[in-house]
Amino acid sequence: MQPQMPNSVTTERDSQYPRSVVLTGPTSVGKTAVALALAEQVSLRVVSADSMQVYRRLDIGTAKPTAAERRQTIHYGLDLAEPVAPFSVGEYLKHAMLGIEETRGAGAIPLVVGGTRLYIQALVSSFDAGPPPNPELRAQLTRQIASEGSAVLHAQLREVDPTTAERLHPNDAKRIIRALEVFQTAGRPLSVVQAESQLRAGLLSPLVIALVDDRETLYRRVEARTAAMIRSGWLEEVSGLLRGGFAEGLNAIKAHGYPELAAYLRSELELGEAIERINRNIRHYVRYQLGWIRHMPGIHIVEAVGPVADQAASVLALIESRGPL
Repeated sequence: MQPQMPNSVTTERDSQYPRSVVLTGPTSVGKTAVALALAEQVSLRVVSADSMQVYRRLDIGTAKPTAAERRQTIHYGLDLAEPVAPFSVGEYLKHAMLGIEETRGAGAIPLVVGGTRLYIQALVSSFDAGPPPNPELRAQLTRQIASEGSAVLHAQLREVDPTTAERLHPNDAKRIIRALEVFQTAGRPLSVVQAESQLRAGLLSPLVIALVDDRETLYRRVEARTAAMIRSGWLEEVSGLLRGGFAEGLNAIKAHGYPELAAYLRSELELGEAIERINRNIRHYVRYQLGWIRHMPGIHIVEAVGPVADQAASVLALIESRGPL
């Protein structure tokens, strides 16, 4: 779809609002509800920043906006790949920027909504995704790790890219493989690629807003949401994925809750134990999200308390006070 040319309404709006806004926050804080409440007050389109909502057929467990919610405003960044397909942050950036530019062309505010740190940082900071994945090389390196251990590849990485090796744990097989892949494919260390990226301007200079709440409240929300997802058919969704031949080792099937429910369906866990593990792992993720959100430079915090309409009003007040970027 070609972007629409801005009209007089667009010009007036652009004089009042930032050209892009990021609404982030920990899992279960209510980002989607606030985004949709905002859409009732101002013209906007949602650009997802969730690394698991890009996969088709992972709907309930990823809290993907429903069909009814998507009818309230246009959403980008959803259902972009099959669970068996690898999906890189570079691919995400291409889709996200297309949605952002189409939204601007239509005279609406691009609202990036999600809690995936890598996706958000890629949009708001300088970023170079490096060369695309090399399946054959990855398979070779994976076999080498299986036979020799990740420490051996970490030592190889130290020889060609000591800067990256210094910040990676010797057991961080996934990132070690990617760093070696970049070096062998691009002929340059990953640390050099990233350093050069920092010399270029980021894709966006958005207003970044985070919805937050205290941990205990978020933990209760996590437990309530997990229970609601189970009632809504999450088990059936996972069962369908397994019947479709999707292996648990796929990145998509590692989304929170899917491995635990798959284990239950294979009679390896009781349902209660699976649910407790899901909630425990998501609690850990919430703590991680709160940590990086509160230390993100220039971020504006909105407390996720009271009615959703009031939270949306607080977010809109920040948007209106910021003006065009």
